[in-house]
Amino acid sequence: MKSNMAAASVLVIDDDRIHRCYMAQTLLQLDRRPRMASTARHGLRLICRHIFEAVLLDYHLSDLDASAFIPQLHQLIDEPQACPPLIVMTAASTPARQRLLQRLGAYAVLAKPVRPGSLMDCLAGLDRPVLLPATRMAMRQPRPVSTRLRAMLQVELTELKRALAQDVPPPTPALLTRMHCLRASCSLCGAPSLACHLAAMECRLRRGQALSVSAWSGLREKLDTTMAALAHDTGQGDAPMDQ
Repeated sequence: MKSNMAAASVLVIDDDRIHRCYMAQTLLQLDRRPRMASTARHGLRLICRHIFEAVLLDYHLSDLDASAFIPQLHQLIDEPQACPPLIVMTAASTPARQRLLQRLGAYAVLAKPVRPGSLMDCLAGLDRPVLLPATRMAMRQPRPVSTRLRAMLQVELTELKRALAQDVPPPTPALLTRMHCLRASCSLCGAPSLACHLAAMECRLRRGQALSVSAWSGLREKLDTTMAALAHDTGQGDAPMDQ
C-alpha cells in the first residue's frame, strides 16, 4: 500500500549547507519533497505559510537552538493538531537532551549524520491512516450508529468538495466553518489524516495567510482518498485503510 507520507513535503532547517544537501538527497531517495531553510527564523516563516508532513530541525542553529525554537513555534501555532511533527537532529545527543526535547514537544531525536534507514523508520512512524476501523473511532458506538456517522461524514466531504470548485477559493466565514465542522467529524469518525490536514489549513487561513493552489489541490486529493476509503468501508475491518 502506498504510504501517506509518499511525495510529501518535508522541511529541513539546518545552517550547514553540506548537511542540507545531504538531507535533500536522502529525502528524495525516500520519495519525499525536500524544502530547505538555513535559519530558525526562515523555518518558522515557512511553517506558518505552508503545510509540511514533518520538519527536520538541527539542534544548533546560528540564530536559535531547538529548545528555544519549539516553544516559539507553539506560540505561533497554538493548536497542537495543526503543528507538523518535529524531528530534531543533533550531533551530541544525550538522554537528558532527548527528554528535554520530547517534553517540549519534539516527535523524535536523531543523531547526526542522519542515517537513511533511521530517517525512513522515523517518517514511517508518522503515517496517519486515512480511515480507522469502526472499533477505533473516537467514541465507540454500536455498528449501526458507526455506519450512520460515517455516512454523514461522506455527505460532509461531498459538500466541502463542492465548495472548493475554484482553484483558490476565498476563505469566507462559511468555508472556514465548514472546514472546522468537517475536521471535528473526521476526528470523531476515525479519519485522522484528513483531520490533521484540515487543522493545519484552517489554522493558517484564520491567521489571514494565503494558501497556494497546490495546497488546495492537496486537500482535494485527501478528500477523494477519504471518500474512496469510506465507500469501501464495511465497518468491520480490523486494520487501518492506508493510502
